[in-house]
Amino acid sequence: DIDDLYALGYAIAQKLDIIGITTVFRSCELRAKLAKYAALCYGKDLPVYAGEDQPINTAVDAYCTPQRWLCKELYQKYLESGEKWLPQMLSEAYNMQVEKLSAIDFMGECARKYGKDLGIIAIGPLTNMARALEKYPKEINQNVNVDYLKDNKETANAMIKAANEDKKRNKTEPER
Repeated sequence: DIDDLYALGYAIAQKLDIIGITTVFRSCELRAKLAKYAALCYGKDLPVYAGEDQPINTAVDAYCTPQRWLCKELYQKYLESGEKWLPQMLSEAYNMQVEKLSAIDFMGECARKYGKDLGIIAIGPLTNMARALEKYPKEINQNVNVDYLKDNKETANAMIKAANEDKKRNKTEPER
């Protein structure tokens, strides 16, 4: 989305040491290609990793259907294509190559490799972060500094609290 592309451009302009970009929420493979293209337009060839298309608790279609966010002509094109499609997608971006590794595994590997030197800036839904916490709880909880935009902070805190409670519960339950 355009706000994410502005955030990417700002991060690059600030000369942040960006080691990768992840995408989340609906059509992540296409979003990854668009992010790759945008980074190149901003002058950086960065690795981009597609993340989770679906939120954990609610299907995307429950609140974000194509007929709600496309005009009638674009919606018809979407239906006829039979493919995942983003209305903001640029034709030049379709051919971009993105990383094969999932966003979740990228985050876990970076947590192992960089430890406390790794910072994650979350500007969208936190599904990738939650999945990374599930798959790499030790690496993410002990090593990673995560910054969330204001709208996500409450959700992030609840997610981290739930992960910590789950860890405590797993320590006290007898092995089966």
